[in-house]
Amino acid sequence: MRERLRAGRPYPPAPAGRHALSRRNRDGTEHPYIVHVPAAYDPAAPTPLRVYLHGGVMRQFPEGDDWWRGEDRWVRDDALVVAPLSWNASPWWQRSQIENLDGLLADLKRRYNVDENRVHMLGVSDGATGAYYFAFKAATPWAGYLAFIGHPAVLGHPGTQVDGQMHAVNLRGKPLFIVNGGRDRLYPA
Repeated sequence: MRERLRAGRPYPPAPAGRHALSRRNRDGTEHPYIVHVPAAYDPAAPTPLRVYLHGGVMRQFPEGDDWWRGEDRWVRDDALVVAPLSWNASPWWQRSQIENLDGLLADLKRRYNVDENRVHMLGVSDGATGAYYFAFKAATPWAGYLAFIGHPAVLGHPGTQVDGQMHAVNLRGKPLFIVNGGRDRLYPA
């Protein structure tokens, strides 16, 4: 018994590559996501997980599973990479996405050997704003955040319709890496 506890939970082998999946929130809303499993994934070894939040969330729900563009820039050989979907009825800064990502992480941790200490959130544009939202609102499962071309002030605008209160103290002890360029039209450095 002691050895089984020490060895940890056994995970089944997982096919490498791109997998289009989905999960449903309690209200029945379906949330599609894409998982990339690296060819070198070893179910016996804890593996880092990177959750990529895309931009352009004020668009309609897209048809099909080709909504994740530029995935070749995000896929890693040393980590599981997941790309959940956000759209105008379920933007990153709503409770529906907190429920979605909490459930998504739980699903992934049951299916894959995820290194709990290396679960990072990355976001671009609206996805970066979503990363700020999660950092201020629901920081617990995340080891750190990478925000590219976003701004936390967007969350303070009434038109954004952010759900609930956010607290800067949630950032304590959480790395936050921010990238904005001097030529960015929306959020110049």
